[in-house]
Amino acid sequence: MKPAAAVRRRMTHRLSQAPSTPPPTSQSPLSPEPSTSIPTLPKPSTPITDATFSLEDETFVSTFLESETTEFIPTPTKEPSPLLKEEPLPTEDPTPQDTDSFRLRLYWEKGYRWQNKREELWYCTECHNCIQGDSIYMEWCDDTERQQFTRHGSTIRPVRNQSLCWTVTGHSETRPIRLSDCAEDDSDQIFEGFDRDGRFELNPKEEPNRCVTILHHVKSYERIYPEKCSTTRNDNSSFWIMF
Repeated sequence: MKPAAAVRRRMTHRLSQAPSTPPPTSQSPLSPEPSTSIPTLPKPSTPITDATFSLEDETFVSTFLESETTEFIPTPTKEPSPLLKEEPLPTEDPTPQDTDSFRLRLYWEKGYRWQNKREELWYCTECHNCIQGDSIYMEWCDDTERQQFTRHGSTIRPVRNQSLCWTVTGHSETRPIRLSDCAEDDSDQIFEGFDRDGRFELNPKEEPNRCVTILHHVKSYERIYPEKCSTTRNDNSSFWIMF
């Protein structure tokens, strides 16, 4: 009996040392076993270096970096807008000016009889050289500058020299209106009554009862001066027109 027991003990010991057989699975014997490890990418045949980037890549990178670090400076337009100009401020009491030149003609209408003539006569004021001291006289109207005058405020000035003004020097043909240097405080240079739209009487500011005119009926080279308006009206020579 002892030998049989010994045999059984040896068999039991061998069986306990034998490897265990895994249980069968339902996977097909042809299917590969699933992998549980992270796959490794194949190494490139050419190592990646700075030389691998193309010229286009470098241009893109350079442009991108410049756009991120360079301050934006706008380029001027081909036709920049003009700068605004400062307009001068008007004065509180601006002096009205009539800078358009004109001729001053002695007014005539049908029924007048000058120098025993009934036809229309055209006589205008004139300065010969239009220099200081020149007198203002009557002459047949023409288009020369000697008969061109302009207004600055209430002064009358020759176009040839607008620093000179008509100036009252007396009340006779021997003391006619002459050209003198313009002065703001000279009342003898101020004339009133102008009207561009019709006939008017021209009066010195300080003598509203006197009208600028000639001695009697008009003729060439007669000098003008302020005469009593009552006298000039009787001679039909008190009115003027501008044209």
